[in-house]
Amino acid sequence: MGYGHLQPHGFRSSFSTWANDETPYPRELREFQLAHKVDDATAAAYQRGTGLEKRRGMLQHWADYCDGIVEGKVLPFPRGNIA
Repeated sequence: MGYGHLQPHGFRSSFSTWANDETPYPRELREFQLAHKVDDATAAAYQRGTGLEKRRGMLQHWADYCDGIVEGKVLPFPRGNIA
Protein backbone atom coordinates (compact mmCIF):
# COMPACT_ATOMS: atom_id res chain seq x y z
CA MET A 1 0.00 0.00 0.00
CA GLY A 2 3.03 2.29 0.07
CA TYR A 3 3.05 2.86 3.82
CA GLY A 4 6.04 0.64 4.70
CA HIS A 5 7.75 3.55 6.44
CA LEU A 6 4.95 3.89 9.02
CA GLN A 7 4.84 1.90 12.24
CA PRO A 8 1.71 0.11 13.54
CA HIS A 9 2.07 1.83 16.90
CA GLY A 10 1.49 5.17 15.19
CA PHE A 11 -1.85 3.94 13.84
CA ARG A 12 -2.81 2.65 17.28
CA SER A 13 -1.83 5.95 18.87
CA SER A 14 -3.76 7.91 16.23
CA PHE A 15 -6.84 5.77 16.81
CA SER A 16 -6.61 6.19 20.57
CA THR A 17 -6.22 9.97 20.32
CA TRP A 18 -9.10 10.27 17.86
CA ALA A 19 -11.41 8.08 19.92
CA ASN A 20 -10.58 10.01 23.09
CA ASP A 21 -10.84 13.51 21.62
CA GLU A 22 -13.49 13.20 18.93
CA THR A 23 -15.96 10.49 19.98
CA PRO A 24 -18.22 9.49 22.85
CA TYR A 25 -16.90 5.90 22.90
CA PRO A 26 -16.09 4.81 26.44
CA ARG A 27 -12.47 4.34 27.47
CA GLU A 28 -13.06 0.66 28.24
CA LEU A 29 -14.24 -0.04 24.68
CA ARG A 30 -11.29 1.84 23.18
CA GLU A 31 -8.82 -0.05 25.34
CA PHE A 32 -10.54 -3.34 24.60
CA GLN A 33 -10.24 -2.64 20.88
CA LEU A 34 -6.52 -1.96 21.26
CA ALA A 35 -6.22 -5.26 23.16
CA HIS A 36 -4.89 -3.50 26.22
CA LYS A 37 -5.12 -5.41 29.45
CA VAL A 38 -7.88 -4.34 31.81
CA ASP A 39 -6.24 -2.67 34.81
CA ASP A 40 -8.82 -3.82 37.32
CA ALA A 41 -8.41 -7.56 38.06
CA THR A 42 -12.03 -7.87 39.18
CA ALA A 43 -13.34 -6.19 36.01
CA ALA A 44 -11.06 -8.39 33.90
CA ALA A 45 -12.40 -11.52 35.61
CA TYR A 46 -15.99 -10.59 34.74
CA GLN A 47 -15.30 -9.44 31.17
CA ARG A 48 -16.32 -12.45 29.12
CA GLY A 49 -17.74 -10.88 25.98
CA THR A 50 -15.99 -9.53 22.91
CA GLY A 51 -18.01 -6.36 22.34
CA LEU A 52 -17.75 -7.23 18.66
CA GLU A 53 -20.75 -5.25 17.40
CA LYS A 54 -19.81 -2.15 19.39
CA ARG A 55 -16.20 -2.44 18.25
CA ARG A 56 -17.28 -2.98 14.64
CA GLY A 57 -19.27 0.26 14.70
CA MET A 58 -16.39 2.13 16.31
CA LEU A 59 -13.90 0.86 13.71
CA GLN A 60 -16.26 1.75 10.86
CA HIS A 61 -16.49 5.25 12.33
CA TRP A 62 -12.65 5.35 12.47
CA ALA A 63 -12.38 4.13 8.86
CA ASP A 64 -14.87 6.78 7.72
CA TYR A 65 -12.90 9.42 9.61
CA CYS A 66 -9.62 8.31 8.00
CA ASP A 67 -11.25 8.31 4.57
CA GLY A 68 -12.53 11.84 5.11
CA ILE A 69 -16.17 10.74 5.11
CA VAL A 70 -16.64 12.02 8.67
CA GLU A 71 -15.78 15.66 9.15
CA GLY A 72 -12.76 16.41 11.22
CA LYS A 73 -9.11 17.29 11.00
CA VAL A 74 -7.81 14.49 8.78
CA LEU A 75 -4.33 14.73 7.34
CA PRO A 76 -3.35 12.18 4.71
CA PHE A 77 -0.47 9.87 5.52
CA PRO A 78 2.47 10.68 3.23
CA ARG A 79 3.53 7.96 0.82
CA GLY A 80 7.16 7.01 0.32
CA ASN A 81 10.13 8.07 2.36
CA ILE A 82 9.93 10.99 4.72
CA ALA A 83 13.06 13.12 4.69
